[in-house]
Amino acid sequence: MKRHKQLWERICAFENITDAAREAMLGKRGTVAGARFFADWEREVVRLERELREGSYRPGAYHYFQITDPKLRIVAAAPFRDRVVHHALVRVIEPLFEPRFIEDSYACRQGKGTHAGMRRALEFAKRFPWAIKCDIRRYFPSIDHRILRGQIGRVIGDPDALRLIDLILASHVERTETRWPKGGDLFDAEACRSSLAMCLRSWPHSTKSATLLRSSAFSVAGRGLASPLDAFLWTQDARFEGKPGFRFKAKAA
Repeated sequence: MKRHKQLWERICAFENITDAAREAMLGKRGTVAGARFFADWEREVVRLERELREGSYRPGAYHYFQITDPKLRIVAAAPFRDRVVHHALVRVIEPLFEPRFIEDSYACRQGKGTHAGMRRALEFAKRFPWAIKCDIRRYFPSIDHRILRGQIGRVIGDPDALRLIDLILASHVERTETRWPKGGDLFDAEACRSSLAMCLRSWPHSTKSATLLRSSAFSVAGRGLASPLDAFLWTQDARFEGKPGFRFKAKAA
């Protein structure tokens, strides 16, 4: 697998940060943080460029708030200037990871999104007799960040870019106690070291199925098991014994 190097100059280039600031400000100029940044955005961009090049950039504190649509959850919002840095990083590394995503992953991807996912789900509904809707609770604090970092390191070989990614990953730490079940179940940290999308490949071989991924939620549609209940019981083999956990909803497609 090719590791991409010499990315840092592209990430912290003034033009890249300027474009990243414009992207971050889309729909945010009416907010206090966005208006404050936009009022002096050229100076802010120069300051971010200098901090990144000098290695003095440090992420700020997150702002936490609750939302109830579609369910109650806590959202951690990064400071606006940090979001500019996130955009600057993503603008460079997204093309490196995009070809590695499965086709039926629809969150935060150009040309994908909710409507594309709904159209694809409609295709699956015509082909498969049942579907299981799953949601991983507290996904980001639940995954093993060492494994995540290892996967990123297989693609990115620029030490400065990796240092920035490490700063961002470490800037938001929400502790979650996880007890891994014994025996190499689907989400066992040692048995499945290639993330959720790879783990889903271990779905029973006798099942003809299709998977839709969207952020921490995913759906599996298929046929070949005796009933949706059998599929539900199979997924229970992948359960966590404590928090975080899974919510399963089986229904006819």
